[in-house]
Amino acid sequence: MENFRLALWAGSFVALLAMAKPAAADIVNVISVVSVEAEEGLSGSVTGAVDFRRGNTTRLILSAAPVLRYRQGEHLFLSYGSGEYDEDNDTVRKIFGHARYRHAFTEQLTGEVFTQHETNPGRGQEYRGLVGVGPLYQLVDRDHVRLAGALAYMLEYELVDETTVTCPPEVPDCADDPGLQHRLSAYLTGSYAIADNLQVVETLYLQPLVTDPAGDFRLLNDAQISVLLTKFLAFNNALTVAYDSAPNPTINKNYDIALKSSITLQF
Repeated sequence: MENFRLALWAGSFVALLAMAKPAAADIVNVISVVSVEAEEGLSGSVTGAVDFRRGNTTRLILSAAPVLRYRQGEHLFLSYGSGEYDEDNDTVRKIFGHARYRHAFTEQLTGEVFTQHETNPGRGQEYRGLVGVGPLYQLVDRDHVRLAGALAYMLEYELVDETTVTCPPEVPDCADDPGLQHRLSAYLTGSYAIADNLQVVETLYLQPLVTDPAGDFRLLNDAQISVLLTKFLAFNNALTVAYDSAPNPTINKNYDIALKSSITLQF
């Protein structure tokens, strides 16, 4: 079961790589990576997906997401990187990096500190970086059911790539950099093991702007199912729904829906 959970949590994150490219700033479900009962010492995984088409449509999109974890007692260190490449489309070339430290104070209460950096031309995003800190509380931890909730403060900085953004006449300054922003990040995540090789996971995020929580907030719901094929290999399906109440003015819609499959190799 522990090997299955490791493969599930690591692999499920790749589903979020399919989230809409134009959104002003996506929520990334890193909890799918860090909420793992990691074994003592070093562990990790690599998840990947390929979209290859020839004929009427010619396309090659590659995505990969390596994860490394190191646990020593109540201390957990994690680093995660991901990328997506399209041979014919510069706006589908994304790079993402995340590092996190967790300290378990009790069986239920954990503190965490994290940092995140990303670039995504498809969102008109030259650079986005953030740091955050907050508590995590384990609400339910049974043999087949787990439920946890967390609340963190985030300091976020974003640069807009003006070369990829075309402002409408009524909003000539839409490409101005948002600069420093203060946000809260709250999430609730739960998992249910249907069988030893089959598990479903649900994660819900809310990230409001501290200075305007009702007018500027982001929502994410990520529903995932994973099947363990072998001790080291898992097949994952994920449905992601994202909403941004204040996207870039050049964006036609403020919601995105994505369904993606991926394969995870864990060690």
